[in-house]
Order: sequence, then C-alpha cells, then structure tokens
Amino acid sequence: MLVVLFLAARVRANTVTFYTVPGAQTGSGSNGNTPVRDVAAKVVFTTGLNTLLIEITNLESGITRMNQAIAAVDFLISGVSGATPTSAVLQTTDLNHGTAGTFTGRTTFDASVALGSVANRWSIASSGQLSGGLQLGAIHSAATNAKDLIVGPGSYSVNGISNGQMRNYNSNEYFQTNTNKDIAWLLTFAPSAGIDASDTVTSANMAFGLTFNANSIESLTLEPEPGTVAMMIGGLGLILVGGWPRALPRKSP
Repeated sequence: MLVVLFLAARVRANTVTFYTVPGAQTGSGSNGNTPVRDVAAKVVFTTGLNTLLIEITNLESGITRMNQAIAAVDFLISGVSGATPTSAVLQTTDLNHGTAGTFTGRTTFDASVALGSVANRWSIASSGQLSGGLQLGAIHSAATNAKDLIVGPGSYSVNGISNGQMRNYNSNEYFQTNTNKDIAWLLTFAPSAGIDASDTVTSANMAFGLTFNANSIESLTLEPEPGTVAMMIGGLGLILVGGWPRALPRKSP
C-alpha cells in the first residue's frame, strides 16, 4: 500500500497552480508609500510542446496601495535551467481573460482599454529569486513606472497621486482580474530547450509593487494536483480497509 502512496507522489500533470499563503502581506510599517497590506493571488502554469502558458490572478479585493498590485512572477521549471523563451505574448482573446484600464477616482476603475490594444510591457528576465529560474514581469527591479501591474477586483478605495499610491498615478494603465478572470502570457521556447508537457514548474515567487525587496516578494505554495490527492486518499482508504478485520473483536468459541 505504501507503493500506492509513493506512485501518487510521483504523478505529474502539465498544469500546476501556486497560491500566496493565507494571511500574506507586503509592505512595511503603517504609514508612508508602502504600508503593510494584505495580498492574495494565484498563478497557473501549463507546459506544452515548446510552450509555457502563465495565467496570473490577483485575488485581493478592495486594494488601496501599489504594493498590492502584482509586478512580476518568478518560476523554476524542473530540469530546465538557462533556457530563455523566444517570445512572451499577452493573450487577448479568451473569455476568461481580465481587463485593462485606469483608476479615474478613489473607487472607480475604468476598464475601457481593450486587451488587444495594450502595449505588452511584461517581458522575460533571469530570476533574481530562484537559481536557474526565469522572471515574467512588468518591471524587473525597483522602479517608478507602474504601467500594467495587475490589480484585483473592486470595490476600491485607492489613494491619491504620489509614489506608492495608485489613483491617476502618471495616468498609469493597470490590468484587472477577479476569481474567474486572469491575465495570461504564452511563452514559446526553441525546441533545443526540450520543454514539453512532461515538464512542470516546481517553485514560484511573486513580486508586488515597485520596490522589489524582502517586503514585497512572496513565496508561493503549490496546490496539490487533484489526481494526486485522489490517489493518496484512495491509498489511505485501502490501508484502513485492509486493517479493518484485525480491529474486530474475536468471538469466543
């Protein structure tokens, strides 16, 4: 029966999902441009032949500060190191994709910008967090430009115009997601990279806001794959069933 559990642990699909840990926060202190704020997000990685689809969702509603907006995702593909994509294309046609727009007031996000018209500022760089990994981001180090960071669903109460605050900040454009809508990029690799559906992303981090320091980067946790969970539960059930007869009291002759 232990063999069943061992095999379950080795089962891999081509799609994996990572989440921020419950209670995750970014920022430091209670005042200034980056006060401590809650963050919640997920990212789904799907590998295929020479491709990696990355779907990012900001799940934190009612954000107020820049350090709650997603700026970058770092990731490590098992067994693949040093391979750089030949392209990273923003996906714009799927109904599950989010929107783009700007904040026009403290509580209003004007999602009138068509995804297809957005200049894709997200690009690939080497990961500064995960050795041998890659980073997909709107920015790759501390910056003052917040264009195309990813915010979560309303209702909002964003602050005014200054560093770290969001409303009309340099007329910046943001991506918006919710629990059912993501912002996605398709990365394409050269065949020599050897990436296919048998590969998987094994670790991931997420950077929020513009500071790129220890207070803005969150390690993500891997959601167990449904097939693995089902097999482990099934294996545990068989163990319990196998031990059941020995637990029954013996009758006297």
